[in-house]
This record gives sequence, structure tokens and C-alpha cells, in this order.
Amino acid sequence: MSGSVSTTAAVPVPVGTYTSTATTSTDWLYTFRGRVGWTVTPTALLYATGGLAVTDLKVSNFYADQFAAAANHVTGASSSNVAKLGWTLGAGVEWALMQNWTAKVEYLYVDFGSVSTTLSTTVALAATTPNQMATSADLHANIARAGINYRF
Repeated sequence: MSGSVSTTAAVPVPVGTYTSTATTSTDWLYTFRGRVGWTVTPTALLYATGGLAVTDLKVSNFYADQFAAAANHVTGASSSNVAKLGWTLGAGVEWALMQNWTAKVEYLYVDFGSVSTTLSTTVALAATTPNQMATSADLHANIARAGINYRF
């Protein structure tokens, strides 16, 4: 999963443009869940599931400007890579197909909270926050999946 937001804008005073980009990504996601269910027909189980979720969340940000009046153009970049614990809740339906085979469809909502990173710039951006710009990213996922299971 990944996503990014990029902004490029022209600024009339001082004359020039700036670009700011924030990127969030993860390469893997594990869930450790329990489930509780109710048989709605002799071959169908309706269930709720929930538990712990784990991922490796990467957040990065970049800033650069091209202001004509500036003696030094401002640039900066930073990144953060952290294993995050979160939670997941969901529901599904599982059907018995044959003696050891079942099929299921399920929905999960996963929430990992937020991760922040602060970049240092080559020139102060403002008197109150010299040489720093922060980016914060939240990772929430909606997952729908289908599967076939074999019970040993």
C-alpha cells in the first residue's frame, strides 16, 4: 500500500514556486485475530473478527522552492521507517463446501495511527519554526478479500 501528496504552487510575493511532497508506504501487513461466529444455516457461518495488526510504515517528505529574490533556495528532505502496531476489526461469512473445504468472504478495517517525520531545511522557513517542516501520515486500510480453506 502506498500513497503520496504533492503540492506545487506559484507565490506572487516573493516571486517563485515551491514544491512539497509527502509519501507513505508499507510493503507488508500482518493480522493476529480471533473470531466469534453464529451458524445462520447448516453450512454458513457469519462471524466477527478482531485483533492486532502489524506493519512496517515508511513516511518521507521533501520541500524545495525557487524564489527569485532568495539568495539561497530552501530545500530539505526526511524520512521515517518504523514497525507499527495497530488494530483491526471486521466481519465475514464462511460456507462449508465439502467435508474439509470452506469458502469465505471477509471485510477488515485496519488502523495504525500516525507516524511523523520532521525535515531540516537549508534556510529558515519562518521565525517561529526555523529550518523545520513536519509531515504526519495516518494509515487506515479497508480490506475486502475472498478465500478457500482446507481443514486438516
